Amino acid sequence: MQVYKNGIPTEHVVDMGRRALNMKNIEVTGFHIHLGRHHWAPWFWKGQMKKYARLIAKLKEEWGGYEPGEIDIGGGIPTPRDPFARIVSRLDFPLLAVFWVMTLLLKILGNKTRYKIISKALDLFIHKSPNKSLTPEIEEYAEAITDTLLKNLKWGGIDPEGITLQIEPGRSMYGDTGIHLSRILKIKNQTRPIKWNWVLLDTTYFFMAGGALEYNLHDFIMANKADSRPVKTVDIVGRSCFADRMMPEVNFPEAESGDILAILDTGAYQEVSASNFKALPRPATVLVNGDSAEIIKRAETVGDVFRRDKVPERLLKKKVEEVKVGKVG
Repeated sequence: MQVYKNGIPTEHVVDMGRRALNMKNIEVTGFHIHLGRHHWAPWFWKGQMKKYARLIAKLKEEWGGYEPGEIDIGGGIPTPRDPFARIVSRLDFPLLAVFWVMTLLLKILGNKTRYKIISKALDLFIHKSPNKSLTPEIEEYAEAITDTLLKNLKWGGIDPEGITLQIEPGRSMYGDTGIHLSRILKIKNQTRPIKWNWVLLDTTYFFMAGGALEYNLHDFIMANKADSRPVKTVDIVGRSCFADRMMPEVNFPEAESGDILAILDTGAYQEVSASNFKALPRPATVLVNGDSAEIIKRAETVGDVFRRDKVPERLLKKKVEEVKVGKVG
């Protein structure tokens, strides 16, 4: 949790709270934590709410009987098809180590046989699947959170009557409302030295930076061929030149240039975290309501991307002087 969300170390809170309570211009209204996402299961929330409530009870004792008017438990409740951290699994590094050793040992068989065996092993063992099983309903999270919090607040001698409970459930509400549409530019099939396939999109992981930083593996569907079935393992990649392996080693249907891929569950942080890496203009945003569609954010142009850039006056002046010297010469 401390790697994912940095905040105030618990050992500093006691002293900071005492100082804040004694300041004339500060009103200490309550407590706030933000756990982020670490596991979708309700038991995770139960454990954290128990520790949180007992910390609040400890602070009440340290602060001379202080009781909060507000308790904020932050966010972190997942979307139904939670894609969080599915690109990197616990098996990735051990599996990579095994493959590395295997490739070294197979050298004695010669390259032709070696690469044939490696290709077969990749087909059998190297593939990733987006999350298909749904997380619990929001009511189950609500029960786990509130029941545990109430029980442990009372255990700590804190009366919950009148305390405002705050929660930040934005991701769980909006995550599955966003769909990122991208056209397939090219499909590349390699046969030597090993078999591998790539699907190149006209988008980039930098338009979905929030998901990239969390190693999200989003579910997807061919928008114009929704009934198509997966037939091969591919890397879905973006069109920039750096770290644009968007969805590695996924099962993919037969497709061709021009087909439309719909990447699901991108409604939470993907748009707000999108960047202009390599001066790529960001795409438009369309609001769909029933059978109507409205552009609510137009697509950027290259002019938009460079509009903020400014050449320092000293460099412009130097350039003008160089041109003048050139003309005189």
